[in-house]
Amino acid sequence: MIEKFSSEEKIVLPTCIAPFDLYVVPSNMKQIDRAYEICSRLNSDTFILDDSNRTFGEKMGDAEMIGVNKVMIVGEDTRGNTVQVKDASNGSISVEEY
Repeated sequence: MIEKFSSEEKIVLPTCIAPFDLYVVPSNMKQIDRAYEICSRLNSDTFILDDSNRTFGEKMGDAEMIGVNKVMIVGEDTRGNTVQVKDASNGSISVEEY
């Protein structure tokens, strides 16, 4: 399965077999409390919050290699109830309310 849905850079699994629906990444440790708050309001049981003390780039690299379809970026450039959501299949980034 992995060979069919991967390239050298990333793995994008179909939603029905992806390990998580969503990978939540705070852009830096200043955003961690906001990320926890957002996760507490998610309607999905299958998400992962990367609250490790690694760089943003390392976290995004992990997101690309575990096969999730969407990455929620909790950053300083979004305010209030908005976050950035990256679609792993095409790389597009949208601003969405949660």
